[in-house]
Amino acid sequence: MEQQVNSFEAGRGGGGLGLTVLAAMLIPWASFILSLVAGLSSPNYNLVESFAETVGSRFAELDPFSQTLFIFVSNMVTTILVYILTLALILPGALLIAFNGFVIGSTISYAVNVKGLTFMQVIGLLAPHGVVELPTFLGVASAGAYCLLRCRGFTRLMSFTIKVLTIAAALLMVAALIEVFVTPIVGRALGA
Repeated sequence: MEQQVNSFEAGRGGGGLGLTVLAAMLIPWASFILSLVAGLSSPNYNLVESFAETVGSRFAELDPFSQTLFIFVSNMVTTILVYILTLALILPGALLIAFNGFVIGSTISYAVNVKGLTFMQVIGLLAPHGVVELPTFLGVASAGAYCLLRCRGFTRLMSFTIKVLTIAAALLMVAALIEVFVTPIVGRALGA
């Protein structure tokens, strides 16, 4: 028992994560939460409107299969970028996560303050797919931080990366399907 406690503190052996690894894995989560709050309290409506004009109009013209594919590919590209950037030095991946948090916070604020939706309507539009999508992004960033500090050797790095991205791909496909087929039903039920 004492060996496991000591290995946790030292971050070596015994399967313990080590406090350094644990702290590195929490950086993406902290950056997301702080930037979400920043987006809610000091939103950038120009950013939200620009995104809506650029992507929103084209997205609405797509059939449901193409919408699902578009969302999945977009989220997978972001996920791979988050993983690689986190694997590189943790901070770049955390910054990309922070940007996403800020955009989500700004979007929530925009939907409530400009579009007149209630907070519960906005949460109802984000929650169905967001409960899968956000933990996947944040989990991948945490996995990148873990691997940066613990994966030794190319074979271990590639094996870990393939596992992480395979799980992420499956979860993001589920999230994309929910976003296209379930979220609109919830939105209509909430009068959004």
